[in-house]
Formats: sequence, C-alpha cells, structure tokens
Amino acid sequence: MEQVNSGPIGNSDPETGSTQQQNSGKRGDASILDVQLVWSIILPATAECVISEFLPVASTQHGLDIASTSANIFGAYLEGALFGMERQTSSVPTAQLCVKFRLLFMNVFTSFPFVAVHGAEMCVLNGFLMGVGYVLTSLVLAIVAFEAGRRASEGAIMKLRSANTESDGYISRLGTTEMRAKILYSFIGFIGLSLTKANWLMALSLTTQNDHNTASQRTLETLTGILFAISGVVLGGYISSTCRANFMSCFLVAVAFATHRMRTANPLTGTLAMVFAKFVGSFCGAISGFAAMLSDMGVLIHSDLNPNKAVVGIAQNILICILWMLIFYAFDRHGLDVYSYALKS
Repeated sequence: MEQVNSGPIGNSDPETGSTQQQNSGKRGDASILDVQLVWSIILPATAECVISEFLPVASTQHGLDIASTSANIFGAYLEGALFGMERQTSSVPTAQLCVKFRLLFMNVFTSFPFVAVHGAEMCVLNGFLMGVGYVLTSLVLAIVAFEAGRRASEGAIMKLRSANTESDGYISRLGTTEMRAKILYSFIGFIGLSLTKANWLMALSLTTQNDHNTASQRTLETLTGILFAISGVVLGGYISSTCRANFMSCFLVAVAFATHRMRTANPLTGTLAMVFAKFVGSFCGAISGFAAMLSDMGVLIHSDLNPNKAVVGIAQNILICILWMLIFYAFDRHGLDVYSYALKS
C-alpha cells in the first residue's frame, strides 16, 4: 500500500477537518483500491458495457461483421500498448494497473470464440476458403496490431524519457492512489450510465408502455451480460494457459449450441433466449484469452527471448480456432445464425 504524506502533525483546517482524519480517509481509499475483487467487478463490467451498449452494428453485404472484428483488432492494439507501458514503467503500482487492465478488461473486450464462430459463418456464406481466410487474417492482424501498440507505447515513453528526465513521473502518476480512484469512480459512473441509457433515451421521446418494457428488457440484458462477464473472468483466472482457456470457451459454446438444438420443438424465447445469448457471448467470451494469448507471445519474445515457444503457442491457438470453426461449420445454417447473433449481443 502507498504511503500518504501526512504533513505537519497537529495542523488542521476548520473546513476540511483534522489532517489525521483526512489521511485516514485516504488510507481507506487506498485499501479499497488495492482489493482485487473490486477491480475484478468494475473492469469486466465496464468492458461489457462498451461492447453491449456502444459498439455499433456494422457488416458488409458478404456477412462480414466489421464491428466485432474491429473490436478484436483494436483490443489487440490496446493490449500491446498496455504491455509496452508495463515493461517500460519503473512504477510498480502503474505496472500492476496495466496488468489489471490486461487481465480484467481486455479479455472481456475481445473474444476468441467469436473468431471461430464467425469464421464458420463465413464458410457457410462465402465458401470454406473464405472462412479459413477470415480466421487466419483475424489472428495475423491481431498479432500485427499488438506489436504496433507495443512499439507505439514503448517508443512514446522512451522519447519522453530522452527529452525529459522527469518523464517517468508522468507515467508513475497513473498508479497513484488519487489517479486509480479517479479511474475506478469514472468507470462506476460509466456503468451506471450504460445501465440507464435505454430508459433515459426512451424518456426523451414519446413513449408507450411497450417502449418502457423494451427499455427495461435492454437494461436487464446489459446487467445479465455484466454478471456473466464477471463470472467468466473469475473462472478464466483458474485456467492455467490461454490455449486451454480458448479451447474451453469454444467447447462451452458448442455445449450450449447442442443444448439449444435439443429444444427445437420448444425453442427459447424472451428472457431465456436473452440469457442464452449472453451466456455464449459474454460468459464464454470472457473465459477465453484472445488478448492474453498475444501478451503470452510478447513475454516469450521480448522478455524470455524465446521466439520458438511464442511461435508454437500462436500456432496452437490458430489450430484450436480452425478446429472449432470446422465443428461449428458442421452445424446447420439455422444453428449458426443463433450463435452468430449470440456472440454479437
């Protein structure tokens, strides 16, 4: 825990109270900010709100989901930037904050099973080679984006360091108690805004009772996604490798798909259909390690200086993705539509 400067002993201010009371409050904030559980709730919830409420729907006439694919690529760039900052900073709290964002935010923001499922959809729509090409292109672009983010982050920090001996202080401030508190409280406010956005937008226009029901359903959908995302991140933390995590996430998607197919005589509707979609999209996506896979590669190449292991690790994940793409491709068109929608929800 950080030490808080207490100032001259005995000094007090009639408006703010005693110095001892102020420092006690700061120490309380610091202790809350150091609790992993707090970050394990807020960061996955924030990432889920970004994806669910603010990611626009965009696709091409050939069925390519531009929005979700771009989210994976942009997430890979952010993962690289955080990885570079973590390596360059001399501040332990700042490095720890970068690790929290990589593990708890980026693994929800990105999704490995989406690549496999959408690759299978591309197979159905445009032919087998297009599906395989989508999977390979997505993963290669993610690697390139990660490396670009790492170089941009490390290059910016090194440039600041060469121009200003105090540059490390700017980066170190990100890990201070005050800055971490601002980040945490800002994210809490963002989550609250996301949960109320649907009802707030409905209130701005002429609404009917059906509109209010739709807004409430949307809020429930976002809240369900948040709970699934948090659960997925926590469970994913117990899986020892990204290959296992990615395989398990796709396996759970397949189990959910098979369960849904057994209910063809009585298909899921309403709230149950929404919960099903969020289980596949939020829970299974959070268990996977799309972003963590890239950081593992970065550690092996840039820290352990073992590029051979990095190549093997990436190759294993590519093979896992293609394997599950083939399994999803074997499902019929109707089932594939259900899963593609679920992963975009």
